[in-house]
Amino acid sequence: MLYQTVFERYGIKYMISKEEKEKILDLFSGHMALDQYGRTNIRNVYYDTENHRLIRRSLEKPFYKEKLRTRSYNPVGKDDMIFIELKKKYNSVVYKRRMAMAEGEAEYCLNNGKSFKSRDQIPLEIDSFRNFYGHLEPSVFISYEREAYYDLSGGSFKINSKDDGLSSSGYTKIEGGTFDISTEAADDSTSAKGIKSDGDMNIDGGTFKINSSDDSFHSNSNITFAGGDVTAESGDDGFHADADLTVKTGNIQVTDSYEGLEGQNVYISGGEISVKASDDGINAAGGNDSSGFGKMGDDMFASEDSEIVISGGKIDIDADGDGIDSNGSLTVSGGETYVFGPTNDGNGALDYNSSAKITGGKFIALGSAGMAMNFGTDSTQGSMLVSISGSAGTELTAKDNSGNTILSCTPEKSYSCAVISCPEIKKGGTYTVSSGGNSSSVTMSSLVYSDSGVGANQPGGNTGGPGGGHMMGRPR
Repeated sequence: MLYQTVFERYGIKYMISKEEKEKILDLFSGHMALDQYGRTNIRNVYYDTENHRLIRRSLEKPFYKEKLRTRSYNPVGKDDMIFIELKKKYNSVVYKRRMAMAEGEAEYCLNNGKSFKSRDQIPLEIDSFRNFYGHLEPSVFISYEREAYYDLSGGSFKINSKDDGLSSSGYTKIEGGTFDISTEAADDSTSAKGIKSDGDMNIDGGTFKINSSDDSFHSNSNITFAGGDVTAESGDDGFHADADLTVKTGNIQVTDSYEGLEGQNVYISGGEISVKASDDGINAAGGNDSSGFGKMGDDMFASEDSEIVISGGKIDIDADGDGIDSNGSLTVSGGETYVFGPTNDGNGALDYNSSAKITGGKFIALGSAGMAMNFGTDSTQGSMLVSISGSAGTELTAKDNSGNTILSCTPEKSYSCAVISCPEIKKGGTYTVSSGGNSSSVTMSSLVYSDSGVGANQPGGNTGGPGGGHMMGRPR
């Protein structure tokens, strides 16, 4: 079971009438909405001493007070999980620590003074509380309905934190606002992400400037980016989703990262994306962990069920590792993609495990030749893997037999091979790829062409097959 165990917050309460509540909701209509928890019926059993020491102390409104209770958010039976909560308030700040346990077991331990028999921190704290006050028994049952809302109106946020900048234990939705977030972990054991959500994260607008020591955007579930402007500098991933990462529109600039965009699956249908990464630019892996799918090249959770799908948008990638890396499949059907990949032969501008096909769009991937790969033979758009060297700042062009430029780019680093695909490349056509004083002529006897000798385990010649293979045991 995944749940938040530690809370620190201000709790401000006001007594209002039903009519006042309706007026407030009407006033803020369009600016806030029920979150994923919505309306819940909360049930609490408070424990106290025989002479009601805890509640009497609380009614005195002291500088410090504490209480012990069990809580559930639904009707429960003996085998259903509930929370045992130790709640403290000091100088108007509320601190809560909780653990989960089956209702029958919790009732037995609490009502009979039995230890939880756990060496974990929170059970030990609750046992210590019970030992201090002596015998505690159920004293008060309180049940009430709660409505939880999130803010849709945005606002301006400037956050400097030794922990996560913004963190949500559930669903997170941002539709506007300005966010200037800087995080730095307090120690090696502390995560310091920019914006973190335990549930789905939807970004539908806003301006974000994030400098984070861990992921800039992190979800333990899905991320959907459907609008907004992002400038992110990350010590780990720019965007990380344990499940699906989807980009529909907007502007994303990841100026520094370990991996730029990462998810079990990555779907890009629009927007403008610029990524600089010390490892992979875009990565589709599998599984999940606290820092990504295997930080620093140790991808223990790779899954061939994962996929990268690019159907639109404009993408620029500068990666020292693999430019685009799918531990499953890769599909390109639209958009413009420019990859300036590795200069070392241990990585490739294009890398996939199971299959890759291109059916549309403009695509250029430049990098080293040692592990180079081309799209597969199930592609319906022409693609060529060409052995050609070029340097940063010198334009690369691809021209048809009539001398018309069909595709070009100005690379950001040196390279020794190129994958080039666009709608103008046809089977049977002849094309010239040039950079500075270097040029290569390609006759497309098949729809997918690969120069002989380019890439590890390259089949050789104009085979129409993938332009390379994977070295066994290579980190993804």
